[in-house]
Amino acid sequence: METITSGTLGNPTAGLAVDANWNVYVVVMGEDHALLYFNDNNEDGTWVGSTIAGKGTTYSPPAIAMRSDGEVDVVAQGPSHSLMYYHAATFDSAWDSDTIAGSGTTYSAPAIAVDSASGTADVVASSDNNMIIYWATPGSTWNSASGLCSSTP
Repeated sequence: METITSGTLGNPTAGLAVDANWNVYVVVMGEDHALLYFNDNNEDGTWVGSTIAGKGTTYSPPAIAMRSDGEVDVVAQGPSHSLMYYHAATFDSAWDSDTIAGSGTTYSAPAIAVDSASGTADVVASSDNNMIIYWATPGSTWNSASGLCSSTP
């Protein structure tokens, strides 16, 4: 067992991804609703952490997906029940953010999957009326399809 961080976390639930070289990447909601990541791909085997998005940006456990080219995709519920998407070419590069869905759309922790061959990302989350909403990026914009499930299973 390894300790990744001894800091205060806003929610102990973490997202986890492993790349082709068996490097491990972890994303968590930190103190004051910041979005944090940690990786263990250092020569000495220690964990290194950094901030993806600052205070007041993250209100659910985040989810993470790794592409075969090293690009990293992270999603989380954002402020005012929005759905946020963060991506970086690698964990060592700058993070970009996009709003997938605005205020009042997201009431759960999202999940993400990516298709490295096509470049699409698929995201699901629950709405305020227990419907599962699906978003996809077949191109450069997010498209949604709602009503996949209209009741709690």
